[in-house]
Amino acid sequence: MSWRLPLTRPDASYFFSIEGIDGSGKTTQCRSVKEHLLALDLPVIQTRDPGGTAAGEAIRNLLLFEKADLSITAQVLLFFAARVQALNEVIRPSLLDGKIVMTDRHTLSTLAYQGYGLAKGDEGTLEMISTLDRTMPVRPDITFWLDVPVSISSQRTEARNAGSDRLESNGADFFERVRTGYSEAWKKNPERIIRIDGTKEQSLITLEIISILKQSMTEKAILSARRLGS
Repeated sequence: MSWRLPLTRPDASYFFSIEGIDGSGKTTQCRSVKEHLLALDLPVIQTRDPGGTAAGEAIRNLLLFEKADLSITAQVLLFFAARVQALNEVIRPSLLDGKIVMTDRHTLSTLAYQGYGLAKGDEGTLEMISTLDRTMPVRPDITFWLDVPVSISSQRTEARNAGSDRLESNGADFFERVRTGYSEAWKKNPERIIRIDGTKEQSLITLEIISILKQSMTEKAILSARRLGS
């Protein structure tokens, strides 16, 4: 591969997330995008939210698989606790080392699932999530939202025998609200949240993401160079 960033490490650090409702093809794209970036000889670290650390994985298990009856507020706080741990142990050190960090979900999932799916757009819950997000010293440079109709995502999850965790087991109305949450966030910030048609062929989606990443990473590297030279 001949494509290269205009700067070398540590200026090439970049942080992005891939989002979507269950069955959107998100995990498949994380795997495929990582393979493409590695083929470009770029240093890539992949993590997931919640998870990516020992503490984060324990929180993930509590949130998604344990039978504890957690309130929406408790869930939000636990998601952010796992997020902070991943930031301190994985994300920030990797970025400081000039690596590209890709995360399977991030804060946008909490907004969509807890804020809209569970809390049904409750203003207090949305404000709590927004306030907590503002305390995060590092946030994704860009987020890819794989948008698919709930009817298609349901078919995909059924085909792979999914629906095993607490959130995946919710019904269609829940996921319609989650999709609305993603859509509302995208409309408010279309430059940072990129909507991708998740019904397209997976290979075409990967190429679209890679193309956007190349442009965005190049622009960030050029801006970084200008700041260093000023």
